[in-house]
Amino acid sequence: GFKRFSLMGNIYLTKYSADGSTDISFGTNGSILTPLTTESGSAHIMKIQADGKILVTGSKSNSHIIDFFDYYTTRYNANGSVDTAFGNNGVIVTDILATGDFVKAIGVQSDGKIIIAGYTYSNTTTSKKAHACLVRYLNDGAIDTTFGTNGHVLLPSLATDSNDYVSDMKIL
Repeated sequence: GFKRFSLMGNIYLTKYSADGSTDISFGTNGSILTPLTTESGSAHIMKIQADGKILVTGSKSNSHIIDFFDYYTTRYNANGSVDTAFGNNGVIVTDILATGDFVKAIGVQSDGKIIIAGYTYSNTTTSKKAHACLVRYLNDGAIDTTFGTNGHVLLPSLATDSNDYVSDMKIL
């Protein structure tokens, strides 16, 4: 199993063996720390792909202002090294509506495509409104432009002036 958490937006993972001991073959003595320099945010979700690669996703920003958070995902090889063939040196960052974008779920399809779900805010004349949002990526981290509109799907509002959030998802 794994333990993960975010330190000021940095990703820290530790791998454990079945008996509860730290698996020292992973990263450095069983742990990895990925500094996201000058970034803030949080790593919310971790998913292990069928090939053993590890996806960690959340929201990230260069500031603490809610308007500047974007979806981000980092992928690691099974040994804990960053998968530099994924996205841009192991990281993908996606800005949905140039407002606050927050990740809440991740799934991997049987064909290896990755779906990130969460919500984004749109500015209205009176306030911000949350919209449930999905983004699909190819296995290499590129946005799958055949999904929705240029890789994004904003789900329709459940009610007039409602705020709609994703809290989890399951790929069938």
